Amino acid sequence: MFTSLSATRFAAINRIEEAFAISNNLFKKTAALMLVIPMLLMYAGGLNKVDAAEGYHESETTLTYYCESVTNFEMPVTINANVPESVEPGEEFTLTNSSTTVTLPENVVGTLGTLLQAESISGEATLFNILAENEDAEVNVAADPIPIPETEVPDSGTLTFSVPGEGGVDAGPFVAGDEGNVTISAGAIDTNLIVHGPLGDSPIPASCSPLDGQDLTLNEIQIEEPGDPVDEVEPEIALNGENPMELEVGSTYEEPGATAEDNVDGDLTDSIEISGEVNTEEAGEYTITYTVTDEAGNTATEERTVNVVEPEEEPGDPVDEVEPEIALNGENPMELEVGSTYEEPGATAEDNVDGDLTDSIEISGEVNTEEAGEYTITYTVTDEAGNTATEERTVNVVEPEEEPGDPVDEVEPEIALNGENPMELEVGSTYEEPGATAEDNVDGDLTDSIEISGEVNTEEAGEYTITYILTDEAGNTATEERTVNVVEPEEEPGDPGAGGLWFAAEGSPAADLGETGDLYLDTSSNDVYMKDEDGWEKVGNLSGDNGIPGATWTVGEGAPDTNEGNNGDLYLDKDTGDVYLKTVEGWNIEANIKGEDGEDGQDGQDGKNGKQGPAGDCDCDDSNDNNNGAAVGENHDNDNNNGSAVGSNNDNYSGTTFERSKGNSSTMGGELPKTASNTPLIILLGSLMAVAGGALIFRKRSFKVG
Repeated sequence: MFTSLSATRFAAINRIEEAFAISNNLFKKTAALMLVIPMLLMYAGGLNKVDAAEGYHESETTLTYYCESVTNFEMPVTINANVPESVEPGEEFTLTNSSTTVTLPENVVGTLGTLLQAESISGEATLFNILAENEDAEVNVAADPIPIPETEVPDSGTLTFSVPGEGGVDAGPFVAGDEGNVTISAGAIDTNLIVHGPLGDSPIPASCSPLDGQDLTLNEIQIEEPGDPVDEVEPEIALNGENPMELEVGSTYEEPGATAEDNVDGDLTDSIEISGEVNTEEAGEYTITYTVTDEAGNTATEERTVNVVEPEEEPGDPVDEVEPEIALNGENPMELEVGSTYEEPGATAEDNVDGDLTDSIEISGEVNTEEAGEYTITYTVTDEAGNTATEERTVNVVEPEEEPGDPVDEVEPEIALNGENPMELEVGSTYEEPGATAEDNVDGDLTDSIEISGEVNTEEAGEYTITYILTDEAGNTATEERTVNVVEPEEEPGDPGAGGLWFAAEGSPAADLGETGDLYLDTSSNDVYMKDEDGWEKVGNLSGDNGIPGATWTVGEGAPDTNEGNNGDLYLDKDTGDVYLKTVEGWNIEANIKGEDGEDGQDGQDGKNGKQGPAGDCDCDDSNDNNNGAAVGENHDNDNNNGSAVGSNNDNYSGTTFERSKGNSSTMGGELPKTASNTPLIILLGSLMAVAGGALIFRKRSFKVG
């Protein structure tokens, strides 16, 4: 069974023995190690596998080989190839893309370097028989010797080879018999390794055969008569509704469902299994999984992403971030026979803001009906806000069947909703049904056959669903849903009106003070009162919780000095009313506190008789012009102050009893609470801020300081 050793082999062995003066026993062990190399290079270890082509599968088998050389030894051989799934009677076939990679262990590499002084190795495989039983045949894969690429031997560590260096080796051709199975099995192997070094090139050949008692079968290939194709196509699942879907925290997740269609079993919608949960009480991303399996065991899976988000606190004018919706007319995927004509069925496009964008759809892609293959037609449309939507139609051009029958209509109609979806209405408005259109691949326009169900109660806020259902002549049913959100109307800002008067003093207001609509500030507690038909009623308080340390306010004339203040500080130009904010870039004007003059307030009540003031030091006439003296009498231009005005420059403002200087105040007046500063200008600024805050609190009642 084994070939005899040649004179060349013995000559190489003698040269190695003389060069290294080693014992015959040690030499035989060394030679055995060297003989492992070509065997493993060709057939052992991890292979450079090439993906099997359609109709093929990867085969891997490990066998033990017995090798004869200067010594006898056993070694494992792993054989890989791409093998046909099945063959027809008499069919010629080939085993394709076999290749191997081996990593020599560190001790073998050390033996090569120390005993043989190997600098590199190379060689070739000259025989590897593959046998086919059925129509008996034997093929030598290495009939054209397969080279082992020259590889440098490292000083230490492992050594890795690949054979062939790139790609794979084909074995064949083989011919199948009439029936049964074709059994592929392994046969003998011959290799020749060449060691390169200071002693020259030394060939070391070996002959190996599979060890007796093993199952040498590499693969069984079934011989099959050509027949009906095996169903290996998984069903197609189409999700209803949006994907991804977005819900607000606290809303309800209503499962929109899905439909499933199989190329053999037809409608499998009722067989869909839905898994996953959505917790609408907690913001986050959730996944709903839809799974269906056809009769042939092909399983399809689709996932819907549901994003639960926090609701926006103050939604303003909505920003259009919703891309248009493209609805393809006709089938998708579409199947045509070679030689037929592709007629573009088109599509429709609807946008939540811009409405019908069908005429703006751009269609790209081509279908070559003269060549079988899969082609893609792309539909693209962009709305006015720049949101772009894309849909694709797959067109499969196939060879015509020998005995085509009448096609069965298993495609459900397509419903396109008119108008917005979701739609938003205010409570008290009227819901006008925008309707929908429907198109069927066989029956054509079925718009008039759409059944609409569901109700919208516009008297009560909530989410409502309108359902559109349509069934074609073949019994295929399509369903679409429109979500209608009925919301409370936003309050429109009211008319500030003519305004009322502000009073301020310590303690609660006197019952006879002011008129309906007037306001009063208790400066000791910061409580705010408003007078209505029933008298004074406490409506709020200007004091809040202590805030974090704030910025420093500075007041001056003209723009602030660039070196003044820190980041975050504020500055008021009292000449212009401009307010500056200090940032890393310097002082910037942020606002101006001067507004347009308000309407004149109502005349205040006459003040009581003022007390006699002390004699002034002015050398002037006794005209009692209310400067640096006293104002005494029933009405000394003290409008609506309900008290006297004593002190220098008594400008008593209508609508408030705040003093303009540090003179004496009336019983209803008083010094402002020391919450900021006693500087008159800062007090004035604080008063303006308090008035602005009060206006916001009390529906923007305004007043004019007279």
